[in-house]
Amino acid sequence: MIDYWSLIHTLEMKSKMDCSIRYVGIDIIDWNYKIPQRQNDEVHYLIGNAADIFTNNSQFISDVYFFPKSISEFTDSEPNAMANSFSSKKIQKNRFFVCISLREDQGSMDRDMQKTKCLIEAISKNGFYTKWPYNQYTYYDCNDGIVSLDNDFKYPQGALKFVTNLNMECVNYKIQEMNCQSDCQKYLSRWPILRVKHIRYQVIMFERMS
Repeated sequence: MIDYWSLIHTLEMKSKMDCSIRYVGIDIIDWNYKIPQRQNDEVHYLIGNAADIFTNNSQFISDVYFFPKSISEFTDSEPNAMANSFSSKKIQKNRFFVCISLREDQGSMDRDMQKTKCLIEAISKNGFYTKWPYNQYTYYDCNDGIVSLDNDFKYPQGALKFVTNLNMECVNYKIQEMNCQSDCQKYLSRWPILRVKHIRYQVIMFERMS
């Protein structure tokens, strides 16, 4: 529900809190840290693979479709399944947006954008066009902290300490005060994204052909 939280935060920044939201979140994992929905919003959380849910969907009714990081986690066949749904099923809105998060390293980003290309081609077959090329994306050519662009961005210190020392949470580490393998710290401990240089994303607007 991170995209739902982000949308609420944006509405707060724009002083548009009277705007109601219909949100449908799809994830294969039933995450514990969901946020409570606002009083006038309609929120649905579906547990499953998005490719399967798209396949079983009869039509598309949303204004915005978010792929926050998930585009990189789909197998090669799953974007094809979603693309087939976008190309063959009714799209209710005359204008809608697809927002996609990309990975930072060039090889992974190229593979992610091939999936974007697949979606654009599919939606174009269903009577829509976009001026956005599939390989166009937004990035920041600096290494400033995210907080320099968003004063409300605060990463909890407790969470930061936990993820950067995750190898110490292993049961064996707590018993032996050392990890079982020499590479445990390398593969278990991670720094969260705190700087803008890691951010890559696409916002693609589609409009129905007249």
